[in-house]
Amino acid sequence: MSSLLKLKMEQWRKETNRAIKIMTFGASESHFASHSHARPTWFQWFEKSLRCNGGPHFITINCGINGNSVVELCERFDRDVLSFRPDVVIITMGGNDAKKIVPADEFEEKLSYLCERVKSIGGIPVLQTLYSPVMHDYPKDYNERFPCYMQLNKKVAEAQKIPLIDSYRIFGSYYCAEPEEYTKTIMTDDIHVNPIGNAVWGTFAAREFGLPDPDLDELKEPVYEVIERLKVFAEVPEKITTYY
Repeated sequence: MSSLLKLKMEQWRKETNRAIKIMTFGASESHFASHSHARPTWFQWFEKSLRCNGGPHFITINCGINGNSVVELCERFDRDVLSFRPDVVIITMGGNDAKKIVPADEFEEKLSYLCERVKSIGGIPVLQTLYSPVMHDYPKDYNERFPCYMQLNKKVAEAQKIPLIDSYRIFGSYYCAEPEEYTKTIMTDDIHVNPIGNAVWGTFAAREFGLPDPDLDELKEPVYEVIERLKVFAEVPEKITTYY
């Protein structure tokens, strides 16, 4: 759990005189479109916990666009981020950059630029690494590039002294240990997680903000089964049991 995000959440819960805006800025992982079969992405699960526990003055803004790389994010920053002036921008990049072969130095430079732009408008940039794709369905060069882009997210977060939600550390450990089980359990295709995978990911995002888990309804049992399985391979964000 990020101590900064938890402290800010405690502060923002009391600021009911204004809207607190939290944005996701990325690609298909948050884009609520056909690949998700009109089911919630991780961001909708995060929103459910945020608005139920933080309060109705929290506003979420989904600016994920399918197929985008860090290049497109820079091009549309003014339209999609500056115009809203969000308090938090969760940036999730690397998957399409590895596919489009955005040079590593350009990826790092543009990711840093995005973080600086968010800071310049008074927001908190949060970098989030992706889960693992089904790597055995991709060529060798993609298998080599993708982890490098995830590592660059960590490098930029450290350099910028900003929060990092390191999803790849958790999901990637599961995939490396049990690739077939991982694929069957949480993936809908070679690049997108299924409804269970999205609910797990959104639950972890809520925990990173110091929020209780969202009400998972009929997905509760399979989601917690996956979380227990993930614990075998990596440390996961702890469940929030006390929340004021």
